Amino acid sequence: MKKIIFILLALITFNLSAQIKKDFEGIWEPPNNSSTFYLLIDYVEETDSIRIVHFSFSDNAKLDTKIILNSDTQIIEKIVNPDNDNWTVFKDYKLINGYYLEATYTGDIESTITYKRIRG
Repeated sequence: MKKIIFILLALITFNLSAQIKKDFEGIWEPPNNSSTFYLLIDYVEETDSIRIVHFSFSDNAKLDTKIILNSDTQIIEKIVNPDNDNWTVFKDYKLINGYYLEATYTGDIESTITYKRIRG
């Protein structure tokens, strides 16, 4: 009986964790004039991981990114722009609510911006 209760609690915890990470999922728009790069955040259920794609309608820069931390409440990624003297920042994402995502930059730039969900 204890094993069954333990298994049920583990499944419920895993499902709640996956749902919280899914809350990051969507297309996020930067505030006016702060960046030309939009974010696509995708939750990959098979690996319980997050995938982030930066894209721009006006910039043709290539950004190399690597997710450093992927928790239920926070994502940290390292971003390198090889076309700009290997400009490097760490970007810490925290979900404010279902409509806004805060991103704090550290490294070659120090800044905080708030993205707005435009599709989720």
